[in-house]
Amino acid sequence: MICTFIKNTFQKTILILSLSFIFQTTFGKDLDSTLKTINFRGAANITNNGFSFIPAFSLGKPAAVFNFNINGGKRFSFEPEFRFALKDGRPWSFIFIWRYKLINQKRFQATFGTHFPAVPFRVLAYQIVPDVKNTLAVSRVIPVEFTPTFIINKNNSISLFCLYAKGVSDDATNHTALVSLRAISNISITKNLSFRINPQLFYLKLDAKDGCYFASNFTLLSKKTPFYLTSTINKPLKTDIAGKSLDWNISLGYSLDRKLIVKKYFMEKSETLQDFHNRKFEWIPENFSKDIGHVNVFRLPHPANKPVPYRRRDFYKVTLCRGASRLHYADKVFSFEKQALVFSNPFIPYKWEHIEDEVSGFYVIFNTIFFNQFGNLIQYEVFQPRGTHVFELDDHQFEHLC
Repeated sequence: MICTFIKNTFQKTILILSLSFIFQTTFGKDLDSTLKTINFRGAANITNNGFSFIPAFSLGKPAAVFNFNINGGKRFSFEPEFRFALKDGRPWSFIFIWRYKLINQKRFQATFGTHFPAVPFRVLAYQIVPDVKNTLAVSRVIPVEFTPTFIINKNNSISLFCLYAKGVSDDATNHTALVSLRAISNISITKNLSFRINPQLFYLKLDAKDGCYFASNFTLLSKKTPFYLTSTINKPLKTDIAGKSLDWNISLGYSLDRKLIVKKYFMEKSETLQDFHNRKFEWIPENFSKDIGHVNVFRLPHPANKPVPYRRRDFYKVTLCRGASRLHYADKVFSFEKQALVFSNPFIPYKWEHIEDEVSGFYVIFNTIFFNQFGNLIQYEVFQPRGTHVFELDDHQFEHLC
């Protein structure tokens, strides 16, 4: 029953957040349109002891914690967090986190963010003779954060989380500073079972008081179920901030990972062959005409230009590429680490994203008129809107095609 409650409450909450996050405006029937993917990730936890995102702080009683990540692109994300006392449903804190990736490379990332608003709640007692009653009061703080992250491999990373918060209300801590050295390590136990460890050493300063701490999070996950077990410990090393000598919890969690496909309208028209040559090379081939067949072959990497918008092209393209890349292709995103053969068509929009600096290969572009002498292009599955467009290749296959 508890598991069903977590699942239903979590899915309703993320639906409300998604509706509030998306507002689509239609400008007219003559506009072009594309499909955009918005990622929703999150976790709901029921625990015997609610922890703050700063492990030195805990509720000291059972709690329900909801974390979300709403991401519509590569850099910007909205990550609200909601914490409640489980016994009476009293809110503990609401934090609305906005983050932007200043640097987004394969091995290094740097993120800047703010928690606006960050709303911790506290209980105030007041007396109405002869009774004493409780009411909720809100403390207001404005935090900013900066996090550089070094990615060792797909299972291990190290980051330095830096946060400063300024108290706005009279009852809030005036100055809060946090520096935390964090690591993430994912360990595969079996094909479907994994264990994640998130240790951290952190320094915390609250106005005139400060302290050093060790904390860690341990999570047991299975690919066969969205439920997982997690535990957090926090141990002060040296501090004059009030708190327990050893704090811990154990939690049952439910994770959700969904993609929402929305239609996005914009004013840009499809890119023509003339547009392509102007953008890439600032020249147009002699005797170029829309009424004759056109084909051209180019070597990768092509000359550096401004970023290309996610859009349609009115021509066909076949690419043989070596180098880690990501292809945003209508309602899907394809990634490959080494090399691939890719077919693109005018029916759906796409955008290339080369993850590595060193990219090699070839690509050919051509229009329908050129291919008429060989048959009907639409009969080939690789050029159909719902066909297979990306084929990963091994080294032997790539060399054979070259």
